[in-house]
Amino acid sequence: MMNFRNAVDVILYRAYSEMRAEVVNGSMGMLLWVVEPLLYLGAFYIVFSALGLRGGTDAVPFLLIGLVVWKWFASSVYRGASSIKSAAAVMQQIHVPKYVFLISALLSVFYQFLIVFGVLLGFLLLYGIEPGWGWINLVVIVFIQLLLTVGIAGIFAVFLPFFPDLQVIVSNGLTMMFFMSGIFFEIDSVSEFYQRIFYLNPMATMIEAYRDVFLTGQIGDWSSLGIVALISVILIVMVVLLLHKWDRVYPKVLPV
Repeated sequence: MMNFRNAVDVILYRAYSEMRAEVVNGSMGMLLWVVEPLLYLGAFYIVFSALGLRGGTDAVPFLLIGLVVWKWFASSVYRGASSIKSAAAVMQQIHVPKYVFLISALLSVFYQFLIVFGVLLGFLLLYGIEPGWGWINLVVIVFIQLLLTVGIAGIFAVFLPFFPDLQVIVSNGLTMMFFMSGIFFEIDSVSEFYQRIFYLNPMATMIEAYRDVFLTGQIGDWSSLGIVALISVILIVMVVLLLHKWDRVYPKVLPV
């Protein structure tokens, strides 16, 4: 049985291996980790500007903050959801706790997010947004989003080996959440009926929290963040229990 220390070593090694594979297999190496999100942000910025979806001096930071935060979440859920299913060959050879595959996948995405997040911070500083003590709250926000991504990606990772068609739900669900996250507009600007619908999406709360810290220096709604954190913890507990229950089942149901 693999002990916790060995599991941590495997998680770190797999995360490193996944990132190294991307670097080695691509002609641009690590530069792709910066170029790809910049192209992603640039495309939406052009559309954002052309349609005039939001005015004001903080329009550009407003958009880019939302896009960077969303990109981390979407990439994490998409990769994490298939982490156990894609490790079928490994499971046929050796017993590995299944959370190793999930956490290593999410960790590799998180490393890449830190690079993009650093680029965002540099842009905000160049744009004239001055950092303050309120930015310390980013530690709490990032931690809550980590919990959220583990919970949501974990739930899909647990069930995807049994129901492969869930991958379609993941893709379309992320698309729906994208447009309900308030990336292009302030949710408070719509009617209360639609606000209640949009705030069912936890990423709407997360993106608002990041914007509050960067643009005003403080978090406007701690209670909503607390609810997101609580839901995330409940999901994680469910994931842990289900992974333990089906630990020996996955190698039997997954084709090599």
